[in-house]
Amino acid sequence: MVRLGTLRSVFRSRNLIFSLLCCRLLAQNPPPAAELPHRFEYPTEHFSIELPGPWTEIDQATVGQLGSATAVLMPNAPKFKFNHLYTSSDVASHAVFVMLSSGHYIDAYFKDLDAFSQAASDAVKGFLLGSILQGVQSEFTSYDTGRHVLWATSKGNSLLAGEIKNLIGMYITTVGAIQVGCWAKAAEFEKYQAECKQIISSEDRSGSRADTAGSASELVRMATDQANTTYRQLVERVNAGDFSVDFRALRIACARSNICEVRATPKELADMARAAKEQQQTDVVEICERLISHGFINMEAHIACSQAYAALNRPDRVKFHMDTMTALFQSILTAGDGKTEDTAYEVISVREVYEVLAGKGLPQYGEGVVSPPHLYSAGSHKYSRWEVMDPKTQKKVVIFFNTDAVPQAK
Repeated sequence: MVRLGTLRSVFRSRNLIFSLLCCRLLAQNPPPAAELPHRFEYPTEHFSIELPGPWTEIDQATVGQLGSATAVLMPNAPKFKFNHLYTSSDVASHAVFVMLSSGHYIDAYFKDLDAFSQAASDAVKGFLLGSILQGVQSEFTSYDTGRHVLWATSKGNSLLAGEIKNLIGMYITTVGAIQVGCWAKAAEFEKYQAECKQIISSEDRSGSRADTAGSASELVRMATDQANTTYRQLVERVNAGDFSVDFRALRIACARSNICEVRATPKELADMARAAKEQQQTDVVEICERLISHGFINMEAHIACSQAYAALNRPDRVKFHMDTMTALFQSILTAGDGKTEDTAYEVISVREVYEVLAGKGLPQYGEGVVSPPHLYSAGSHKYSRWEVMDPKTQKKVVIFFNTDAVPQAK
């Protein structure tokens, strides 16, 4: 099971490629003449940003090339999509970029920044393998609970541009995360830092309330017909390659619908495991694709499909199922931290409970489970409380799961 720790590593690596890409792409596509200070408005993207007079927006054709270039320069990193890019006349020295995502986070996720940093550091090591970046070091991280924004600074070395530094602000909103970042050559970073922070701080969410979307208990109030429609539409978008959808909403829509199975039966899972053990890859594909057609949120089926397609030399299908599984899993972990009832992981089935525990390297059964899971209600919510032994630290760990969205009749 994948570990969640990619968020801040993405912060770092996305910035540091600009020293390599901007100089080449912008030299071929210089920015238009500078305009007077004004605010760039993006109603459909739910944000706006104010740029000083010397700053202008780079054309979308050039911006589009950046994401493609990162796949070559950083082959082990996640797929990047830069939505907007701005610079002043000194295009080879510094730039500000905007990246939008549908990832829904809550304040609680950033309470333990030390643990957050360690997980991200582990993840970034893998991203840097085979890349042009020689190293990345975090210098400062903080979370502004008033504005719901994560601030981070870091520096790194590239084989072509030397040492560069960056400043990032990621805003948490109802429509997803808005990441605004500024990079500059290390020798000139201090010169541009204040102006960059002013630009990042000028971001406005155009009416989208700070903090994330509603809790699971609010989302499960949608009627069955609405859930069916939402589920179908989101699945169609993902199948078409759109991974900007809200996978949290997709999971909960499945739980509320009558056309989605939130889990496979033990027999179906056993049949899939048996086919995989016997190396019957075409049988595995037949089973896992059938399970996914019945319940797109089935992470075990997506993992099995990814492994089977790898054996069948179908890299396109490997990537699709692995990306889907990762997005589904992250939609659980980014909606809470499991440390309290208020920040409990929101799950739609017992299988998701097991998957979270497995993903965190914690036992789901046996001697490692200190006491049986405690199911109870508190206020208007339902919870499952687990007390397990962390095999790494040999200490007891208590994890809370919000089970409001677990279907009673499924």
